[in-house]
Amino acid sequence: MLAERLTRSALFEALRNRRNYAVTHARIVLDFQINGHRMGEEITTREKPEITVSVTDTAPIAEVEIIRDGSVLHRVTPNAPEVKFTYPDDSFRQSSYYYLRVLQADADEHGNPWRAWSSPIWVKHEPAAAEADKPAPAGAAAPLNGYITSIPPESPAKREARHKKIADPVPP
Repeated sequence: MLAERLTRSALFEALRNRRNYAVTHARIVLDFQINGHRMGEEITTREKPEITVSVTDTAPIAEVEIIRDGSVLHRVTPNAPEVKFTYPDDSFRQSSYYYLRVLQADADEHGNPWRAWSSPIWVKHEPAAAEADKPAPAGAAAPLNGYITSIPPESPAKREARHKKIADPVPP
């Protein structure tokens, strides 16, 4: 979890804003940003995404993958305990989501490699004015909007009330 401070309110704020990642057994520390925005954010851009990755581990990192819309966009195999790189997504043409998948060289007692996954960053493509005025090609499918989920959306007020209820301590 990426929290500003080690306090209850800061931890819940980080959870609400999806600034967290998952690991299996390993002590992997990762930071994942697109155009300066951290994991968990939803951003709108006209620019091509500039993806910044920083991964630190206690053992060599076998593989770091940038996933875009469920497919591997870029893969590095550093075989070192620390890796930092920037990757420009020159093929960015439509709204997408990105996340990191990390594979450690070490494994548990059953031979399963240790892994880490970041929270996604949702990037909405905002076309330039000239691009926005162009009609869609004949037969083109309409873009999908929303999240990949089966949970119905809730209003911001309901969401805030639910998070406040979770974060507030229970009176004695």
